[in-house]
Amino acid sequence: MSLTRIIDPKFRERAKRCALFLIGVVLHCVYVVLVSMLLGLLPDALVPNVYGGASALGPFPPFTIGVAIASGIVVARFFHDRRAVWAWVPSLLWLLLALSGWNRSGQWLLDNFFTNKCGETECVYELMYTVPFVISLSYAVSSCLTLKFARSGPVPAGHFSSSR
Repeated sequence: MSLTRIIDPKFRERAKRCALFLIGVVLHCVYVVLVSMLLGLLPDALVPNVYGGASALGPFPPFTIGVAIASGIVVARFFHDRRAVWAWVPSLLWLLLALSGWNRSGQWLLDNFFTNKCGETECVYELMYTVPFVISLSYAVSSCLTLKFARSGPVPAGHFSSSR
């Protein structure tokens, strides 16, 4: 008797759907991080930082976050994919994995992961861990808000006309 005959077909279907959901969430996370970094990091590097640094690169780069927010709105509005709402989870796990591996002081971790006072690390930890989390969180929040508040279907005729 084979194992596939023992396992309930409904369980197999649920497990398959769950696996596809998790793969979709990871792909959303990878997509938004790559697209946002490719399109947003160059403008962030060229624009002066409002906090007094040489550029806007840091843990919260504005153009990169803007690209993530725009991507979240587009994906939610046109594809109605609810997996985008969970795109922050893989990057949070990635960030927590990085933070758990350090036996340093709390101030060192704060400086190297969440501020522009990186010191000897040249802010590489922000770029590898913090920025992907911020990007995916921005994407997820904008997707969630778009799915919640965007109208589905056409706008009723005369909706924007002034009433007299």
